[in-house]
Amino acid sequence: MCAVILSAVVAGACSSEQMVPATAGDELRTGSPVSADLDADGALESILLDQQRRLHIEDGPATYHTREKWAVYQAFLADSDRNGLLEITALLDDADGRHLGLIGWMGDGYRERMVTQELTPRPLALEVVAGAENIVILEESVGEPQGGSGSEGEPPQDDGLETVRTVYRWNGFGFTAIGAARP
Repeated sequence: MCAVILSAVVAGACSSEQMVPATAGDELRTGSPVSADLDADGALESILLDQQRRLHIEDGPATYHTREKWAVYQAFLADSDRNGLLEITALLDDADGRHLGLIGWMGDGYRERMVTQELTPRPLALEVVAGAENIVILEESVGEPQGGSGSEGEPPQDDGLETVRTVYRWNGFGFTAIGAARP
């Protein structure tokens, strides 16, 4: 099981030789294809976060590509919803803001299992903790900005704000905050 932790401040097919096996808790890196069994059929699917920050899952005829409106800011493999299947837990950016999404196998194909409304304050980072509690941690800032922040899609610069890390757990329909994360 995995936990999701959010932190906030107030392309084509891949050859199997290039893919690296991945497991729960592994972060997806741009341009670095990985393989994992997302549908529990015993075969590994290819997973790629491309240079345009779009997610691709290939499993024979079953494929998935994130919608063009979304840029994947950060993503991890996890069983965040505790259904026994790995999915991709991701921070997704669109014109409305930053969202938390679960993308995985849904009986007959890969889809968005859940995408939240815009998260406020806007999370700066996502952490998925592989373990018995399926926890997601979001890092957020508190207070008013004192300085610059990173460009869209880039890590924020130190702006003098205090950051808060909040632990969330899947509740069957989405995530519920359950407390502060330990530093």
